[in-house]
Amino acid sequence: MASDATSGRWPLDLKIYGALNGIWGLGLLFRLIVQNPFVRPGDSIQAVIGGIKFYGGEARAVLLIQSVIYLLIANGIIQQRRWGLVAALLYAAQVVAAHLLFVIWNAGVPGQEIHVKIAALEGPAMVLILLYLWIRSRGLLRGRAPGAHFSTAG
Repeated sequence: MASDATSGRWPLDLKIYGALNGIWGLGLLFRLIVQNPFVRPGDSIQAVIGGIKFYGGEARAVLLIQSVIYLLIANGIIQQRRWGLVAALLYAAQVVAAHLLFVIWNAGVPGQEIHVKIAALEGPAMVLILLYLWIRSRGLLRGRAPGAHFSTAG
């Protein structure tokens, strides 16, 4: 029996994860359109990448980059391309590191307390997502079926 990696079938949960990335990417694009500085004066848009917070025009560029990354990940996973899984793993690792760095760098900054608390609460969920991706993608990246990581031969 051919494995999922060689038969062309990936697990449904990974495809759903890819679709969710696409929805998130579209949501970020929608946010860029809705919070347009020409329509809404006083550009209050914010974005964080790599643990660094950006405001205004820089935040718009960061959100655009993030939306493209999420849409590329979605495209790669839905089309069952290994580069989609690699990109998802790398970006998830960046998100985990960014949350940690953001909390460390902004822990004592006045006005950032609530953002630090949110990032600290989100951190464990981001780690779980990274672990999920790593566990589910190991076999596909190695050319084996998911769940076929252990040999049953005696």
